[in-house]
Amino acid sequence: MAREVLEEEKTKLEEDALIYSKRDPDGGKEEYEKLDRKGKLQFFKDYYLKTILAVILIAVFGGYYIAEAINKPHNVLYIAIEGDVFSSERVHQMELDIEKYLSLGPKEKVVINTDFSSDNLQSWQQLQTYLYSGTADIVIANKEAFTRWAECGYFLEPDSSQDVAFYRELEKKDRLYTKYTTSEEFRQGKEEDDTMYNYGISIIDSEKYKSLGGLSDTAYAGICNASKHVDEAVAFLQYLLDDSIKAGSVNPEFAGE
Repeated sequence: MAREVLEEEKTKLEEDALIYSKRDPDGGKEEYEKLDRKGKLQFFKDYYLKTILAVILIAVFGGYYIAEAINKPHNVLYIAIEGDVFSSERVHQMELDIEKYLSLGPKEKVVINTDFSSDNLQSWQQLQTYLYSGTADIVIANKEAFTRWAECGYFLEPDSSQDVAFYRELEKKDRLYTKYTTSEEFRQGKEEDDTMYNYGISIIDSEKYKSLGGLSDTAYAGICNASKHVDEAVAFLQYLLDDSIKAGSVNPEFAGE
């Protein structure tokens, strides 16, 4: 019965239907050559035009995104400022001054992000992610906010990193010391280690930092231990601390790079 139904369905198709035609050994070239100009154009539209247009679109858009990725400036220094308000124009000018100081090229940039706030959970979590991943190179915050990050051990300190050995050259009152509380101590309520670590330095007296016009009466800075740009971060802090270095100066250590 099933065979009779199949035979009946088959007879409904035209005898010369493509599914029943024998495969042309020359790929249909002979039939194509018989077509007139209009027929060949229609054949091209039916079988090739959509594919060619799709390939062209993929190539155009793919090339655009590749060019964007190649030419997009990448961050050489990312500075996160938490809990203060600044003039966006002054912040941008400092970014330009630091880019010149570090002799950055056209595809390199400095970012100073002042949008972080300890009062906003999403903002706090974002900064924590940036600290953990090494996206942020430097954090600047008031004493309370900075201490919170420092106690989690996110910053370099001179006892274990020569990169920040210059902290010791500052007066003790300008160095911030905090404990380091491990996650295990915090979760299990274990007794904390009383050792104090110099995780940050005060920059509140820096004339360059004052020029930003912030409202906080304390400002501490630290270099993130996951930073991928420690040399640039160190140069930036030394730039802030040395008021003899004027805006628009170029650091000779970076000028030849």
